[in-house]
Formats: sequence, structure tokens, C-alpha cells
Amino acid sequence: MALTYTSDLEKTLEKLRSLVKDPGRDPSLPPCPLCGAPAIRGYRFVTPLDIAHDCECGFRREEAYIHGLRRTWRVHWYPRWFRESLPPAYRNYLETAIRLPQAWAGWEALVGFREGREKILYLHGPAGSGKTHLAVRLAWEEAQKGKRTLFLLASSLHREEVPKGVEILVLDSLEEAWPEAKTGAQLHELVSRAARGEMGLILTALLPPAKALARLGAEGLARRVGPGTPMPGG
Repeated sequence: MALTYTSDLEKTLEKLRSLVKDPGRDPSLPPCPLCGAPAIRGYRFVTPLDIAHDCECGFRREEAYIHGLRRTWRVHWYPRWFRESLPPAYRNYLETAIRLPQAWAGWEALVGFREGREKILYLHGPAGSGKTHLAVRLAWEEAQKGKRTLFLLASSLHREEVPKGVEILVLDSLEEAWPEAKTGAQLHELVSRAARGEMGLILTALLPPAKALARLGAEGLARRVGPGTPMPGG
């Protein structure tokens, strides 16, 4: 019976193929996550299931196919969204590696954040020391793994809400944040989310945590943020 069923299914699929005009292939969309077959033209992939491939994986291995599509969707879109969140002047950081000296004291904190053991990374140092460059590169790595990442200038923290689904947030130039109640409340919420393990938080600032947070009336967060990681030469 199994042989007959398989044979009948093959015949049905072949008949359906003969009735449908071939729409062509779309190389701009990702291939099948299971077999690598090209995507069929006519889809936009705005949701994980808004795509089809020139194969039968969706019929024969439906559960694995859908699981693969969900991960592929994240890897396809999250880097694009992170790039769009960057100010244009910072987008070249995505293509430029940053060199850090082997003797840098911040390696332990950096590796801890990369491995997920630490959820808050506070980078501080003078202008031009590479804080933002390093923060962008770290978040970019995570975006390419399929994590939802976002870049936000601290100067807009008093008027913008950070979406709940963000997994990695870069909050840049803390010294430029507006010293008002909403800024402090947002910082408390973000640090709390990171402390609960809900997201990774990368902060950059000219000043160490205690001084920068005190300016914003959020000195109570200094202990949770930690001493911070000075950039080389900072």
C-alpha cells in the first residue's frame, strides 16, 4: 500500500505541475532551508510563511521546513532592520572590523557578553576611542545569527519606546540623553530587562557608569550596570 500511495502522490504532483505555469525563480529570496532549492518568484517573505521553493520539502518534511523558514526569516530580516536603525554615518562600521589590542583589559567583559554570560556591556572612553564602532559590530554579529537587534541614540530615549521583542539593544552616547523623568524610567526598565535575561544591553558613554547615571538622576542603577569597560586608551 505504501508503494501505491507514493506512486499516486507522485502522479498527482506531476499533474499539478503541468497545470500551473512556472512563475520563475527569485534569487533575492533565501533558498529552501532543508535542501537549498531556489525560491519561487511572486513572494515577498514579509512573514516566515510568505515564500515557496522549487522542491517538495514543504509537503514531505513540513514540520522541519516550517521551523527552518522561521529561522531563515530572522536571519534574512533582522540584519536589514538593524542596518536601518543605524544613523547613515555609522553604517560603514558594519563593513569595517575593529582592532583591539591583545592586552586590553576589557576582553573578559567582551567575551562574557558575546557568550551570553553577561547581559550588560557598558563601554566608555573619549570620543574616537571606538566605543560605537565596537558596539555596532557586536550587535551586527548577533543580528546575523537571527537575533532582533536595535540601535538607539540615547538622545531620543525620552521620546522613543524600545519594543518588547528586541533581543540586543545598543544605546549610544549616554551623555547626550535628556536628564528628565522619562529618560530615567526608560533606563530603569531597560536595565531591569537585561538583568532578568530578557535582552542584551550595550551602552556607550564618555563617562564611567556612576558619573553618567548620576547626571540622569539614575545613580541607583550604577551597581546593576557595574564599573563599566574602558576602551583602549580611555
